[in-house]
Amino acid sequence: MRVSASVTALGLVLVVGVVNSDDACSTSDLIRIAASPNVAGCSKAAGFNSISTISDLTPEQINAICESSACVALIKDIAAMGLGDC
Repeated sequence: MRVSASVTALGLVLVVGVVNSDDACSTSDLIRIAASPNVAGCSKAAGFNSISTISDLTPEQINAICESSACVALIKDIAAMGLGDC
């Protein structure tokens, strides 16, 4: 299965929102997140089709993320990685 650039970008956008700080996450951590099967479902549910930032999310997209089982699972996956403040 090939992951599109926009879906990968969504994964990275979510990562930035969850683990935002001055320290950089490793490339392997970012790849693990981008490869999550939940990224595609979350992207579809939230209506992402391009690179966005957390501050660009509309209230409707935020609600869609909170209501999407794929988005909730993706956020839990990221938290379970124990990345700390990378």
